[in-house]
Amino acid sequence: MKGGNRANTRVLYVEDDIEERKRLVDFLRLKGYIVDTADDGPQALAALRSSEYDLVILDVMMAPGNELKGEDVASGFETGKVLLRKLREEMKSHTPVIVLTAHPGAELENQIRDLGVAAYLNKPIAPDDLETAIADALEETVP
Repeated sequence: MKGGNRANTRVLYVEDDIEERKRLVDFLRLKGYIVDTADDGPQALAALRSSEYDLVILDVMMAPGNELKGEDVASGFETGKVLLRKLREEMKSHTPVIVLTAHPGAELENQIRDLGVAAYLNKPIAPDDLETAIADALEETVP
Protein backbone atom coordinates (compact mmCIF):
# COMPACT_ATOMS: atom_id res chain seq x y z
CA MET A 1 0.00 0.00 0.00
CA LYS A 2 3.02 2.27 0.17
CA GLY A 3 2.07 5.30 -1.82
CA GLY A 4 -1.30 3.65 -2.51
CA ASN A 5 -4.67 5.33 -2.83
CA ARG A 6 -6.59 5.26 0.45
CA ALA A 7 -9.76 6.26 -1.39
CA ASN A 8 -9.96 2.69 -2.72
CA THR A 9 -9.10 1.01 0.59
CA ARG A 10 -12.08 -0.76 2.14
CA VAL A 11 -12.04 -1.29 5.90
CA LEU A 12 -14.44 -3.31 8.04
CA TYR A 13 -14.41 -2.08 11.63
CA VAL A 14 -16.00 -4.46 14.17
CA GLU A 15 -16.66 -2.71 17.48
CA ASP A 16 -19.48 -3.05 20.00
CA ASP A 17 -18.79 0.25 21.80
CA ILE A 18 -20.80 2.94 19.99
CA GLU A 19 -18.65 5.90 21.06
CA GLU A 20 -15.36 4.19 20.22
CA ARG A 21 -16.76 3.05 16.87
CA LYS A 22 -17.87 6.57 15.95
CA ARG A 23 -14.54 8.09 16.99
CA LEU A 24 -12.43 5.72 14.91
CA VAL A 25 -14.80 5.69 11.94
CA ASP A 26 -14.67 9.49 11.81
CA PHE A 27 -10.86 9.35 11.93
CA LEU A 28 -10.61 6.66 9.23
CA ARG A 29 -13.00 8.45 6.90
CA LEU A 30 -11.14 11.72 7.45
CA LYS A 31 -8.01 9.88 6.31
CA GLY A 32 -9.82 8.77 3.14
CA TYR A 33 -10.67 5.14 3.87
CA ILE A 34 -13.99 3.56 2.87
CA VAL A 35 -15.33 2.21 6.16
CA ASP A 36 -18.12 -0.23 6.91
CA THR A 37 -18.99 -1.14 10.47
CA ALA A 38 -20.37 -4.08 12.39
CA ASP A 39 -21.25 -4.07 16.06
CA ASP A 40 -21.31 -7.82 16.58
CA GLY A 41 -20.22 -11.14 15.12
CA PRO A 42 -23.20 -11.84 12.87
CA GLN A 43 -23.01 -8.37 11.30
CA ALA A 44 -19.27 -8.80 10.68
CA LEU A 45 -19.76 -12.18 9.05
CA ALA A 46 -22.62 -10.85 6.90
CA ALA A 47 -20.47 -7.92 5.77
CA LEU A 48 -17.63 -10.25 4.79
CA ARG A 49 -20.02 -12.42 2.82
CA SER A 50 -21.34 -9.46 0.84
CA SER A 51 -18.18 -7.35 0.31
CA GLU A 52 -14.43 -7.65 -0.01
CA TYR A 53 -12.25 -5.72 2.40
CA ASP A 54 -8.60 -4.74 2.32
CA LEU A 55 -8.42 -4.64 6.12
CA VAL A 56 -10.45 -5.69 9.16
CA ILE A 57 -10.15 -3.85 12.48
CA LEU A 58 -11.59 -5.98 15.29
CA ASP A 59 -12.33 -5.27 18.94
CA VAL A 60 -11.38 -8.64 20.37
CA MET A 61 -13.09 -8.18 23.74
CA MET A 62 -16.69 -8.00 22.61
CA ALA A 63 -19.49 -8.94 24.97
CA PRO A 64 -20.28 -12.64 24.85
CA GLY A 65 -23.63 -13.61 23.50
CA ASN A 66 -25.47 -16.31 21.63
CA GLU A 67 -24.72 -14.86 18.20
CA LEU A 68 -21.98 -17.41 17.56
CA LYS A 69 -24.19 -20.46 17.85
CA GLY A 70 -22.56 -23.73 18.79
CA GLU A 71 -19.44 -22.03 20.16
CA ASP A 72 -18.25 -21.82 23.75
CA VAL A 73 -18.09 -18.07 24.30
CA ALA A 74 -17.97 -17.69 28.08
CA SER A 75 -15.87 -14.51 28.02
CA GLY A 76 -15.34 -11.48 25.85
CA PHE A 77 -11.93 -12.76 24.80
CA GLU A 78 -13.36 -16.15 23.83
CA THR A 79 -16.02 -14.36 21.77
CA GLY A 80 -13.24 -12.42 20.03
CA LYS A 81 -11.19 -15.54 19.34
CA VAL A 82 -14.18 -17.39 17.90
CA LEU A 83 -15.12 -14.38 15.80
CA LEU A 84 -11.56 -13.97 14.52
CA ARG A 85 -11.49 -17.63 13.51
CA LYS A 86 -14.85 -17.31 11.72
CA LEU A 87 -13.75 -14.08 10.02
CA ARG A 88 -10.67 -15.89 8.71
CA GLU A 89 -12.90 -18.61 7.27
CA GLU A 90 -15.05 -16.03 5.46
CA MET A 91 -12.44 -13.68 4.01
CA LYS A 92 -9.43 -13.93 1.78
CA SER A 93 -6.67 -15.50 3.86
CA HIS A 94 -4.32 -12.62 3.19
CA THR A 95 -6.69 -9.90 4.45
CA PRO A 96 -4.90 -8.33 7.42
CA VAL A 97 -6.64 -7.99 10.77
CA ILE A 98 -5.75 -5.36 13.35
CA VAL A 99 -6.96 -6.28 16.83
CA LEU A 100 -7.96 -3.71 19.44
CA THR A 101 -8.42 -4.36 23.15
CA ALA A 102 -9.21 -2.37 26.28
CA HIS A 103 -7.63 -5.11 28.43
CA PRO A 104 -3.90 -5.12 27.69
CA GLY A 105 -1.58 -7.80 28.96
CA ALA A 106 1.37 -9.81 27.71
CA GLU A 107 -0.46 -13.15 27.92
CA LEU A 108 -3.48 -11.84 26.01
CA GLU A 109 -1.24 -10.20 23.41
CA ASN A 110 0.63 -13.46 22.84
CA GLN A 111 -2.62 -15.40 22.43
CA ILE A 112 -3.90 -12.81 19.95
CA ARG A 113 -0.68 -12.70 17.95
CA ASP A 114 -0.76 -16.51 17.75
CA LEU A 115 -4.04 -16.11 15.84
CA GLY A 116 -2.15 -14.45 12.98
CA VAL A 117 -3.07 -10.79 13.30
CA ALA A 118 -1.22 -7.94 11.63
CA ALA A 119 -1.20 -5.72 14.72
CA TYR A 120 -2.41 -5.57 18.30
CA LEU A 121 -3.30 -2.16 19.77
CA ASN A 122 -4.42 -1.18 23.25
CA LYS A 123 -7.34 1.18 23.79
CA PRO A 124 -7.61 4.06 23.90
CA ILE A 125 -6.15 4.05 20.41
CA ALA A 126 -3.77 6.83 19.53
CA PRO A 127 -4.54 7.96 15.96
CA ASP A 128 -0.85 7.91 14.99
CA ASP A 129 -0.49 4.33 16.24
CA LEU A 130 -3.56 3.22 14.29
CA GLU A 131 -2.37 4.97 11.14
CA THR A 132 1.04 3.28 11.42
CA ALA A 133 -0.53 -0.14 12.05
CA ILE A 134 -2.82 0.25 9.04
CA ALA A 135 0.03 1.33 6.76
CA ASP A 136 2.21 -1.57 7.92
CA ALA A 137 -0.62 -4.12 7.58
CA LEU A 138 -1.57 -2.99 4.08
CA GLU A 139 2.03 -2.78 2.90
CA GLU A 140 2.61 -6.41 3.97
CA THR A 141 -0.26 -7.60 1.78
CA VAL A 142 1.00 -6.02 -1.44
CA PRO A 143 2.11 -8.86 -3.78
